[in-house]
Amino acid sequence: MRSCQELNCKIIEAEAKRVITESCLVAADIDRTLIDQDNESQEQTKNWM
Repeated sequence: MRSCQELNCKIIEAEAKRVITESCLVAADIDRTLIDQDNESQEQTKNWM
């Protein structure tokens, strides 16, 4: 039988990993959006020339 403290540590660890993963996904999403916007503005610049 594990102690409550040990179980709590596992839960906190799992939660921390989940939060880190989510923030990485959000960051990747923001990167993709920025790249998309950059590509769009480059195409608009080409159209102006």
